[in-house]
Amino acid sequence: MGVNHRLVGTQKDITNNSHLQLQEFIMKDQHIVETPKIKADTLCHVILDMSGSMSRLASATREGLNTYLQTLKDDKSDDEVLVSVTVFDSDGWSDNITVRIDTILDMVPLNAVPEITEDHYKPRGGTPMYDAIGTAVERTELALEGVTGSPEVLLVVITDGDENTSQTFKQGQIKTLLEMKEGQGWSTIYLGANQDAWAVGSSIGINAGNVRAYAATIEGIKDDVFTSVANATTAYRADKLMAKSIGAGDGYVTRAFFAGDSNLAEEEILPKDK
Repeated sequence: MGVNHRLVGTQKDITNNSHLQLQEFIMKDQHIVETPKIKADTLCHVILDMSGSMSRLASATREGLNTYLQTLKDDKSDDEVLVSVTVFDSDGWSDNITVRIDTILDMVPLNAVPEITEDHYKPRGGTPMYDAIGTAVERTELALEGVTGSPEVLLVVITDGDENTSQTFKQGQIKTLLEMKEGQGWSTIYLGANQDAWAVGSSIGINAGNVRAYAATIEGIKDDVFTSVANATTAYRADKLMAKSIGAGDGYVTRAFFAGDSNLAEEEILPKDK
């Protein structure tokens, strides 16, 4: 089993809600101890808009997310999956904005993922999407240090509106970051409502085949978003396992999750000009 080496000292744990406790420092006579790494084949990180415009869809979003996670559990693929869910919103406007990014599940083994409730997801505020994506990428990079092997990484971004309150990351930085991660074998899915999802996805470095638009309705969020993502994720896991079984390994990259899979016509999804 692989190990992490960590210094044991007087500084307290600085990642209170981290499942892996990747930065755990507990002082004990200044010596090096070894902590076992966790085995994983896939890291799945959902980055979910929790801004105020999602309020009328809050219940459907929670239900859809729970259905998605249950679908992953029911899939009998022979792989080990770790799940993270990051929600994002902000408070204030103009020069007085507080960005809120909360990782409500942090690299939890799939079979231990709990039900998402109103305590986890209650929409409010603005849409700091760039900050949420950048933060999730950084957190996932940190998590990889505590995982054995070379797990596949899947990021799933879901939003119903345009970026409007990020304070740390800019559009160009996110585009560069996601393109770099794709080059390292990561995959990113983007699902957007009330926008030209393909234009937004392209602006942050996501392949058109990995982008899907959806209607900002109860049916849209439950069925077109989470059902399509569940199907795409299941296929992704199967493809990756098949690639590894034939020796393709890291050389195999899934490029198009939604190719030929569109339940809604574009004119039904994109906002109309008044």
